Amino acid sequence: MNEIRLDKIIDSIIFFYILSIYIFTYQEGLNVISNGIAVLLLALIWAAFLLNKKRLRFKFYLLVYLLFIFSCLFSAFYAINQGTAITKFTTIFLVFTLMFSLINYLDSQVKIKRISASFVYSGVIASIYILSNTDFTQITRSGSELGNENSVGIILGISAVLCFYFILIEKRKVHLFFFPILFLVILLTGSRTALLFTLINIILFLYFTNQNNVLGKIKFITIGVTFTLISFYLVFNIPFLYDVMGSRIGNISTFIGEGSTTEGSINNRAYMVKFGLEMFRDNPLFGYGIDNYRYLLGESLIGRITYSHNNFIELLVGVGLVGTILFYLVQIIVIKDLYKASKHSNNKPLNFVFMVFIITYMVLSVSQIYYFSKHFSIILVIGAILGKMVDNLDFKKG
Repeated sequence: MNEIRLDKIIDSIIFFYILSIYIFTYQEGLNVISNGIAVLLLALIWAAFLLNKKRLRFKFYLLVYLLFIFSCLFSAFYAINQGTAITKFTTIFLVFTLMFSLINYLDSQVKIKRISASFVYSGVIASIYILSNTDFTQITRSGSELGNENSVGIILGISAVLCFYFILIEKRKVHLFFFPILFLVILLTGSRTALLFTLINIILFLYFTNQNNVLGKIKFITIGVTFTLISFYLVFNIPFLYDVMGSRIGNISTFIGEGSTTEGSINNRAYMVKFGLEMFRDNPLFGYGIDNYRYLLGESLIGRITYSHNNFIELLVGVGLVGTILFYLVQIIVIKDLYKASKHSNNKPLNFVFMVFIITYMVLSVSQIYYFSKHFSIILVIGAILGKMVDNLDFKKG
């Protein structure tokens, strides 16, 4: 009875923590609130662990992840700016402690569905907050109230995809009201990456959940094509959405087709990739120090010191081929385990939704940075747990 009561308290703290990383993480100075909730969460998880005398879980993918963290620490010894490298290493290590703690707490599908619902509810609350602060008389991207528009758009994409899962698989009708709110705000952020993130996840999820029968494939094609067409119809035919999102999609299409565009951010990012590859070729094995790409780029090149906006480039330049392989190897291991487990799972769609999250993050590495993302780390943890749930007697199936 005490275990159940403590689990409910921990689940409540998890919700507030996830809400905090939607509201406070990308706002300078306010992430201390999120960090405070994280400390409370970790204390409760390990108190419950000791009280219930559970067996410690430490799997191979955690060892690989620790090796990646060690590569980040090692890079600090030769980094251009050692202070920045040590700060980033500290962030990644603290995120790892959260991952390790959650791995030793989440032991059932029930808990995983609760944490998934927390992502949905947090996204809806964040979306309503953004909408309440959006001035629709001005043509501007929304979401800056909570941080960088691209980052905000992607985390709302996580909420939208999980909301889609609850609608399609769990038949939760209330989520039918949540999804349009989430998707509207994703469009209002003007983030091409966030739109692609949402579309790719939903399409892949539909494919994997309907791949084994003809009717399922027809359902996949119908829903996937319809949703994609509606999305592009909205952004190209509603003036406000076109100004915020549609024109930006048009610019990237022009860049792909003609090799240039009038949008400065696309040209800058193309240069950043080219510059990063040149630096990587000069020092391919170990890089120049984690989070030190910005100092190589320098103020004189594009007028400011900034990161590469590309996870591959950021890691290749920061920790070289060794660290980059370790980081992506963890994800490949989890994807493999999830796909293997889905053949025997009593809830295949739950496995698939987290599998496609990780796949999509990897695919969109070229337009975002996520190697220290708290949101992604929680997704990776849940995927790792689901990937081992069927063949580990320590896990309750829920």
